[in-house]
Parts: sequence; C-alpha cells; structure tokens
Amino acid sequence: MEKTFANILALIDLPEDPDLFFMAAIETANQFQANIHVIYRTSGLDDNSQNDYVPSKIWILQNTYRPFLGSKSFLHIHITKNQPGKEALLYAQTNQIDLVLTWKREGSFLSAPITMIRSNMLSRRLACPVLSLPGHADIRVLKDIILPVQQFLPAGKLVLAVRLARLFRAKIHLVGVVNDSKNESGDEFFLKACQLLQNNTNLEVKCKLVKGGNLARATMQYGIMINSGLILVCNARKPMALAIACLLLTRPVSAVGRIPVMTVPVEQLNIE
Repeated sequence: MEKTFANILALIDLPEDPDLFFMAAIETANQFQANIHVIYRTSGLDDNSQNDYVPSKIWILQNTYRPFLGSKSFLHIHITKNQPGKEALLYAQTNQIDLVLTWKREGSFLSAPITMIRSNMLSRRLACPVLSLPGHADIRVLKDIILPVQQFLPAGKLVLAVRLARLFRAKIHLVGVVNDSKNESGDEFFLKACQLLQNNTNLEVKCKLVKGGNLARATMQYGIMINSGLILVCNARKPMALAIACLLLTRPVSAVGRIPVMTVPVEQLNIE
C-alpha cells in the first residue's frame, strides 16, 4: 500500500528539552512508516567549533534516537546555527520531503498568529503539508479529524483525510457554516462532501453544519467540544489577514488547546 508520507522533515529550533521534540518526530515517523529528517538549530554553534562539534553531535544524536525508529526507516540529522525554516526549502527539494513537522510556541499572545503565518508560508513555499504540534501532543492517539469546508469542494483534502482516518482508525468530522438564511445554496459543497465520504468509504463520518458565524470559530468550538486530535486546513491566500483575524478570536483555530493542525497547500487540493 502506498505510504501517506515517505519523508518527514522536523524543524527543531533551540528547544529547552531536545529529547521531547526528537522523540515526537520519531513517533510521528513511526506512525507513517516514514523516514525522518531533522534540521536542528542548537545554541553555542559558531564557525570555529562547527567542524569538530557537528559530526560528534550528530553521532551522539543518531545513537540516542535511531533505536526508537522503525527498522525500515532512516534518521538523517542536519545541525545548523540558522533558523531551520530558512534552510527548509533547499533541503525539502533535495530530499523529496512530503510532510514538514513544526511545534507551536505556547504562552505568548502572539504565538497563535505567528504559528499560523509560519505554517502558511512553509506549506506554500515547500508545496507540502505542514503539521504543527503542541509541545506535548501525541500523534499516536489521533482519533478524530476535523475538516472545515468552505465554498468549494476540497477534493484533495478529503482524500488526505480519508487516508489519515484509515491509518489511525479515526472519525472524520466535517464542519461548515451557512451565513445567508435566504439562500441555502451555500451548504451545497458541504453536503456533497458529506455524501461523498458516507457513500464511498466505510469510515465513521460526522457532519456539523452551523447556521451563521465564522468558520474558524465554529471549527474551534467544535474541536474543543469533541477534543479533536487533528484539524486539517488548506493554507490561506492572505496569511497576514488570517493572522489578524486570529488575534480577534479568543482561542484561534491554530492554537486550540492541544489540538494539532495540518496545513495543506491549496495546489494539492485541486484533484479532479
């Protein structure tokens, strides 16, 4: 069976607890039976120490974490003094990366919009999904997947959701919003998406259509209610505007408690 993701790139940037992030990256790779690549930014690295420090540090990291990775997968570690995101584009193109793994920085008022902008930029530049995890999220217990449905039929997002749901034996939840009470055609794509999933898969599918309101807020509230394991969204064409809207929400979608968010490039959703 074709793998959902074959090469995962984890961006680990000056972590207080490197073990937490390395193990999360390894666990994610094991779930997808994928290879794991790590761009690791560490402190105390300069041009004078790089030649001696880097090879020995990589050797230590390989010996520490490789035993936890599946036998058919490999671990590749790149240590840098630069921000991992700056080196991700060239690395992803060279190594056929099809999923990028990042972590949310919690506690700051600006952390939510920064995370949203970062995920949008990465998914657009690298042309692959970006999975943003809270610090202590465990991908192994993913049991629910939420898909916000906008005014188009997200065929590619549906395909990815089905593959993820089958892999994790999870439920799929579709969330839509109808704002115009006089014109119910706004729910056409939502209802079609529900019908496609229910008629063509044996997965458990829940459909939640909200009358009025904001789709981001509706998704957030529903995710909190069911304690969702993953919210699957397409990247925004105007990430700055989305980030400003994010600030106006009490608890924006990209930072809902401990819920991971996967941002998928719009280009990957246009499946005929």
